[in-house]
Amino acid sequence: MANELVSFFDDFFGKNNRLVGFDDYFKDLTVDYKSTTFPPYNIYKDNVTVTVNGEEVPEEHTFIDVATAGFKKNELSVSFDERRHTVEIAGEKINKDVYKYSYRGIANRNFSLKWKMQPNLEFVKCSYNDGILHVEFKAHIDEEQPEVKKLPID
Repeated sequence: MANELVSFFDDFFGKNNRLVGFDDYFKDLTVDYKSTTFPPYNIYKDNVTVTVNGEEVPEEHTFIDVATAGFKKNELSVSFDERRHTVEIAGEKINKDVYKYSYRGIANRNFSLKWKMQPNLEFVKCSYNDGILHVEFKAHIDEEQPEVKKLPID
């Protein structure tokens, strides 16, 4: 699939490519993010009230909630790669098979979930409560508006 997508971009843009510096961007689009349903998770947006200059203002945040029943806090890890705009949540059981189970209904396997994020999202906080890993992001807005600059010719 990844090679077909790269081939599509090569065919589409051809030799007269007018996009400069997007090579890594297209490679990121072809990364194989494995589709999995374990553990279950929710991704949603909600307004959070923040204080700006002494005034409370609603701000839209993006949340990822992962149901991590059976995992302790020290068995979970969250990493956010700002350069590639990816977030990865992983769980690794430390004492996997310490019991002799009569019935085993709670999954006890390691996992890794990875998502490609919008470039304007920045990490806010991560918390763990009642078996739910809660990761929060907000849109990063530059105060300074980008402008077109004349570049000197040496």
